[in-house]
Amino acid sequence: MKVGDLVKIENKGWRYGGEVGIILQTFSMMRSVEQKANGAPEPFAFKVWVSKGKVIAKLAKQMEVVSENR
Repeated sequence: MKVGDLVKIENKGWRYGGEVGIILQTFSMMRSVEQKANGAPEPFAFKVWVSKGKVIAKLAKQMEVVSENR
């Protein structure tokens, strides 16, 4: 996932579940020393502009890519 991608937010009880949005900003989150040692992937969070006109923060695992920006 990267800036400009069209994403759909999952319907698992999230406030904007099922909404479609565009990623505006991406930023990495801190990992614990144990996670780094085990080679866990770095989790990413995103600012997403949803179809209702709001900008919200979401984790990568809470969304799926509908269309990629080239």
